[in-house]
Amino acid sequence: MERYSRIALIGRGRDNEVWSAIDRDSGGVVALKIFSCDDASRARKLFEACSGFENPCLLRPLRHFVDEGRPVLVLPLCTGRSVDGLAGYLSESSLWRLLRDVSGALAAIHAGGAAHLEVNPSHIMLSGDGRFMLSGFGRCGTSPSGYMFDAPEQAAGKGSAESDIWSLGAAAFNLMLGTYPFNGMGGRTQRPDSPLPFMRQSLPELSGTVCRCLSFDPASRLTASGLSSVSERNLERLLSSRPSRPLRENSAAKPATFMAGDYWPDPMIPSQQ
Repeated sequence: MERYSRIALIGRGRDNEVWSAIDRDSGGVVALKIFSCDDASRARKLFEACSGFENPCLLRPLRHFVDEGRPVLVLPLCTGRSVDGLAGYLSESSLWRLLRDVSGALAAIHAGGAAHLEVNPSHIMLSGDGRFMLSGFGRCGTSPSGYMFDAPEQAAGKGSAESDIWSLGAAAFNLMLGTYPFNGMGGRTQRPDSPLPFMRQSLPELSGTVCRCLSFDPASRLTASGLSSVSERNLERLLSSRPSRPLRENSAAKPATFMAGDYWPDPMIPSQQ
């Protein structure tokens, strides 16, 4: 750790801490992901698995080392924040951007023969330049995590590239509605005929895309590249048209100040199959 001087703790995961730090060699500021386990080969394996992926919306590790037996990944420091505190606040255009950017990052991972397996709002960063960045390489290409953003097949230990699409759909669902699909139990309680609890009536394209991502059958889900293309087309359509009516405040939630005026125009509607 001689090369790096830790500044502040900026996040905690299930088995890691993330610190901002000064790189004494370059003088720049980076992020250090320090794992709590003593598996010295873990950082090396993760670095080798992730370093070949190329996408501007992917926070790739820069290098790895071991400090007092603990694996450490060095990552670029994202100047923004994770979106996990914005559930229910994001506009339609922001959600299409998020789906486009994160699915593009996933396409790079999947093209490399790996899967992320921990796509969730805490691993999606809103950067200072307005891009949504995918981070969280704690388990890239290894075991699934087993929480509310896991696809049905992950409960059986069969995580795959298709599972990442389900997880991204669950993240978009959470950010759109402020709640979780399937009562926060993730895909472990989903069945082939399970309805989604709520969607937005006035946003049929976005709702339909999220529904397809959350399909029980992995083969019915969009691919990462397909989702990126769909999201880009819908974002262009949205930005080129004028809203048919002004958006009004959602009284159920108070958004962050920088999101002022960015509200959903309608309440939740009954279940959709």
